[in-house]
Amino acid sequence: MSWHHRVGDKEFDNKLLAIDHSNSTNNPISFHTPESYTKFDFSKEPQEDFSTLLKREAEKIRDTYRKVRIYYSGGSDSHLMLNTFIKNKIDFDEVICLKSGIANADYEIDKYAIPSLKSLDIPSSKVKINVPSMERYENYYKENIDSKIQKGMYTYNTHFRLIAQDELFDDQNYDPETANLRGFDKPKIIEVNNKWYTYFLDVDIETFSHTLNFFSDNPILQSKQAHLFKHSINTVNESNIWSKQEIWNKSTGRQNIIEKTLYYDHDDCFFDVGKDRTYYINLKEKEAIQWALQNKLPSLSHWITCLQQLKDYTKSTWWNKGHPELGTVGIFSKFYGITTKETKTVDDLFPDGFKT
Repeated sequence: MSWHHRVGDKEFDNKLLAIDHSNSTNNPISFHTPESYTKFDFSKEPQEDFSTLLKREAEKIRDTYRKVRIYYSGGSDSHLMLNTFIKNKIDFDEVICLKSGIANADYEIDKYAIPSLKSLDIPSSKVKINVPSMERYENYYKENIDSKIQKGMYTYNTHFRLIAQDELFDDQNYDPETANLRGFDKPKIIEVNNKWYTYFLDVDIETFSHTLNFFSDNPILQSKQAHLFKHSINTVNESNIWSKQEIWNKSTGRQNIIEKTLYYDHDDCFFDVGKDRTYYINLKEKEAIQWALQNKLPSLSHWITCLQQLKDYTKSTWWNKGHPELGTVGIFSKFYGITTKETKTVDDLFPDGFKT
C-alpha cells in the first residue's frame, strides 16, 4: 500500500474506515507516506533540474500504464502536470475537467481550465468535461451513505458540490492498468530549531488506491521541490500570504494562473438551513449552497441528512468544528529533514503541540 493510514497493525487507504476502526479499538490513527520515503535521503538535493525529473516521472507513468487520464482544474499544479506531458510529447489518453453543474461555482473551470485546454490545442476527442445533472445530485444524496463510505467517496468529498464523487469513483477508474493522475501537492516545509523539514498533512493528499499523486508519489520529486522552495523562502514577506503563494508556485516551476481563491476559516461562514447551520470552506462552495437555497434544490436537504449520518458514523469525532462539510482534522506524516538526514514525528518536533 502506498499512502495510507494505520490503526494498530491495520492499514487503510480510506480515512473514514480508519476513523471507525480507531473509535472501535481506541487506538490512534497515524498517516504514512509511501515506503520509498523511508529510505530516501531528503538532505541531499537531487542534482537534475526539476523539469528533467518531471519528464522522467511522466515517461515512467506512460510506460507503466495502459491508459493515462489527467485530471485538470486549470490551476498551477494540474497545469504543470499536463504541460509536462505536452511539451515532452508524451502521449496521454484523456484530460478530465470536473465541474459541479452549478454555473456560479464553476467559474474556475469556465474561466481558466477550458480556455487553457483550447490554447494547448488538445484534440477534443481527448477532453472530457464532466458536468453532473441536478437529477444526479438528487440520486446521489438520496442513496445510502454506507456504500459510498466503503468506496472512499466521503473521505475527502463531504462538500455539497458533486465533483470528484461523480466521476473519480466510477467503477471503470479502478482498473489497475489505468493511471488517474492528480496534481497533488506543492511541498510543505518548516524550520524547527534551525533545521528544515518537509512533511504532509493527509487532508492535502489523496490516499485512494486508484489514483496517482503526480508530484508526491516519488520522493525525488518531493525532495527537489522542497529544496527549491527552501532556496526561495528567505525572500518571502511573511505578512503577505499571497506573495508567499506566488513564490511557492514560482520556485517549484508553477505558473500563477488562477486568481487568488478565497478560503474561509472563521465562525460566520455559514447558512442557516432549517434547523441546521451549514458551513462552507471557500467561495465556490458558498456560491453552490446559495444557489441551491435560492432554487429550493431538494438535494440540499438530502446532503444535510448525509452530513448527520457521517457524524453518526464517526461518533461525531474528527470533523473540523464538528461539521463534516469542513472536512476531517488533518494528520501529519513524518517530518523528513532537508538540511540534516533525519526523520522526526510531530511529537518529536513539537512536544507541547504544533503551534505554527
